[in-house]
Amino acid sequence: MQTRILLLIIATTFLLAGCPPQPSPPDEKKEDTATQDTSTQQPATLDFDLDDLEAVRELTDAERKEDADWIASHADRMKLIKQLVKEDVKEREEVTKAKAKVTKAKEELDEAVEKILKKRAERKAKKLFEEKIAGKLKKDSKLTEKELEELLVKAAQGELTKEELKEVLTKKLGLTEEEVEEIAAEGRKQALLEKALEVIKDEKLKKELLEKVAKGEITEEELKKILIEQGGLTEEEVEEIARKGEEKALLAKVLKETTTLTDEEIKAVVAEVQQIQKETEELRKKIAAATTTDEVRKILEDAGGVTEEEIAAIVKKKEEVLALEQSFLQETLAKIFQRLKRNRELGIDDAFCTNQKAALDNLLVRPSHFETDSSVIAEETSAQIDYDFGVLEEPLDDYLGVLLIQIEGNADIRGTNAYNKALTERRWTVPKQRLRSMYFGKRDLRGLSRGEECQLPSTEGEGTKDWWKRNRRTDYIFKLR
Repeated sequence: MQTRILLLIIATTFLLAGCPPQPSPPDEKKEDTATQDTSTQQPATLDFDLDDLEAVRELTDAERKEDADWIASHADRMKLIKQLVKEDVKEREEVTKAKAKVTKAKEELDEAVEKILKKRAERKAKKLFEEKIAGKLKKDSKLTEKELEELLVKAAQGELTKEELKEVLTKKLGLTEEEVEEIAAEGRKQALLEKALEVIKDEKLKKELLEKVAKGEITEEELKKILIEQGGLTEEEVEEIARKGEEKALLAKVLKETTTLTDEEIKAVVAEVQQIQKETEELRKKIAAATTTDEVRKILEDAGGVTEEEIAAIVKKKEEVLALEQSFLQETLAKIFQRLKRNRELGIDDAFCTNQKAALDNLLVRPSHFETDSSVIAEETSAQIDYDFGVLEEPLDDYLGVLLIQIEGNADIRGTNAYNKALTERRWTVPKQRLRSMYFGKRDLRGLSRGEECQLPSTEGEGTKDWWKRNRRTDYIFKLR
């Protein structure tokens, strides 16, 4: 019916506008007289009789009813879709509350883990002090052994800041602020240099870098650039390396001013303090990433320095968290499956962009975020992907025959559309390769490049850079096969 109406409209328009004359083949004689008068030329005659065109007829009652029924059906369908979206948004709010309980339980676990890991760091730092520093203070030291031990413990726990060290050096040990800043700056640069030499694989480039260092021509910014471009580190990771470098240098200066230790001995003590820090960070990450209680127990037993009572307490807490999370994942995955079946039965097509206000997918698997112009998965993001799909593996087993995971790459609004399309192609390809190698078969995954088309709405009070950061992402969306 719609086609007949459209053809009649086109025919009427054609009649009113007239038919343009057909182009005639080139005439050699006309090319020789290009300037001849064209005012006497006659318009081409029509090759059909206008009276022969069929007049627009009135629609029959049946045709009018058919059109009215179609319009009413469409209106009913749109009304149904709006109602379903409203219900989905409400359901997401309920699921978000359930997710908040899981998150709170994880935070409580993190607090318990942190408390035990700090005790472990304290024990190791005190042992280090007894073995390497006790009895070796200078006679004129302005810090007592107790004060120095507390400083060492705090450093081992990762709680000693540059400002605290600066205060000790200036107010208690008599250094000027300029001297302290100079020590800190040198420590930052040295830490960045050591990391740069570690990531550079080309021996020629290493040699060139060392030559620049020897001439005093290398800057902190140049070292940061090397680490980001050649080492694949994020700006945050590079800054953390620099921060630890300045703390290392300042702590070494405190020991130099207060103890009789040699430079080599001081270097060894500071290195051991930083090793305790590193162990604490790694243990924290490993426990958070563990998807079974057996894994948690093994991590703590292998690390040492933790009592059986402490291990048992963490294992019990982790068991409670995993049970709560598994229940949440099963219930939420069932809701997603019911939604997908409902939409298919109703013939509701997927929107190009997922409605984030209604979607449940990102409550199961968190989006992966990227640095500007990058598709490199940072260490933290890798751990996040591994954890989310690790705990989801068992609940998802029941659905793998009917569900697949659609990996969608997204970019912020900067850059050309073509550039963002290519970039987001890589942003889904990289996670897909990781998931293929660890969890899923080829048929369980598919990817899409969304470019900059699916921007998340900015939130109240959110800065532009933070909004861009949230949109540099990969989403994991569940679909029926």
